[in-house]
Amino acid sequence: MKEKTVIKARDGTALAVTRYVPDVSNYTTVIVAPAMGCRQKRYSDLAAFLCEQGYIVYTFDYRGVGRSLEQAGAPRGPTLRQWASIDLDTVILAARKQFPGYELVGLAHGVSGEIVGLAPASTFFSRLILADAALSSWALANWRGRLRLLGAYFYEAACRWIPGVSFCVSRSVPLGVFREWLSWSKLPNGLFHHYSNNNYQKLRGPVLSLNFTRAPFSAPRAVKALLGQFANAHCSHVRLKPLGPGLKNSGHYPFYDKRLKDVLWKELVLWMQGKEPFWQNEANRKRSTRTYTG
Repeated sequence: MKEKTVIKARDGTALAVTRYVPDVSNYTTVIVAPAMGCRQKRYSDLAAFLCEQGYIVYTFDYRGVGRSLEQAGAPRGPTLRQWASIDLDTVILAARKQFPGYELVGLAHGVSGEIVGLAPASTFFSRLILADAALSSWALANWRGRLRLLGAYFYEAACRWIPGVSFCVSRSVPLGVFREWLSWSKLPNGLFHHYSNNNYQKLRGPVLSLNFTRAPFSAPRAVKALLGQFANAHCSHVRLKPLGPGLKNSGHYPFYDKRLKDVLWKELVLWMQGKEPFWQNEANRKRSTRTYTG
């Protein structure tokens, strides 16, 4: 069953949430936190697939994005800090209250994987999947990432000096979020220059980092820097080539592409069940560029 609803954050902001409830549950709830610039509808195929496997799934839009932007009373100028410490925190607590006693699994995509530990309730996750997530920093980026950062810096300057340019960003990414992310990227330690990693250190369950080689902001050293913040968790990292015909053209974030259903999504289910991990699957190993644990 798919149900669209609205929940109120503790500051009164209305957040648009979609809940997927299976006919027969396996007593596990998955929270899907979107990447910057992605609305929750991008994850509908993945959420429906997980629901078919018995998982209760929550998808949502951060404040200022998608259906959450359409809700009355949504404030202007949201920040990444608010996205994590209020919005994501609210969804986690709502899911925990609705389904008490269920195992909680986090699936954080893109920037959500970077900020997940800023949500106090993230410590309730027994397992965490980071999809194409890395520490945003010029010092850690590869040449693809630096080219995109340069473009973003010029674009942010244009937003300041050329009227109307900021509208192009704000349609998909709130300007305050965009500027905060860019400010982090100028620092060697990214967001951790400003914020503590205490919550990151409190996570003790398995953490799986999945990165596609063509994703511009997930250079191996940037991924390693982010995983290093989860000091007390068992972290595993897998880098994957675009898998299957046509996936090279599926954009920078192919993770939610439904063509990966039989290749990647089933492996995710196995990992969430504590079964055979990616790097022990010989067939999948041949499709990946390299796999390692840390």
